[in-house]
Amino acid sequence: MKASWRKGYHAKIDAQVAFEALEKIKADNGGVLTAGIIVAKAKAKSNKLHKAFEWDDAKAAHEHRLHQARKMTHSLEVVHKEAPQIGPQRQYMTVKEAPLHGQEERTVYRSTEELMRDPNWRAEVLSNAVREALAFRKKYSELSELAKVFAAMDEFVENIKLG
Repeated sequence: MKASWRKGYHAKIDAQVAFEALEKIKADNGGVLTAGIIVAKAKAKSNKLHKAFEWDDAKAAHEHRLHQARKMTHSLEVVHKEAPQIGPQRQYMTVKEAPLHGQEERTVYRSTEELMRDPNWRAEVLSNAVREALAFRKKYSELSELAKVFAAMDEFVENIKLG
């Protein structure tokens, strides 16, 4: 098999090397592969996966806290007093903010309500939705049980492109 990284994933090692190392770990562990097993095996400097991880505890702790912050913002839901019948809604969404004054583009969190009021942000959210729908479709394309879902997604994507 030929392995590659998904677009947007930044790795410190080649995808084929990672794939082969992970398959070996899986085989050595009776067909079981978990994050804990991977990290335990990768601790050895001789392991091909070692370079893929941050072993400086201070840097790793900071990265872990960033991960926790991302998870927190993605997980927070609110019920609006003026529309409680709608139920819990995601409070924050991730969008790319255009660079200002020589800065680089950055990912920011904005309230869903704020994004839906602004036509440009709304277009970006819909673009993200289309990308995620297509990724979902690709990931589960072999499941015939989802044929009706895929048909609805195809219609959604086509309508968004036309609109």
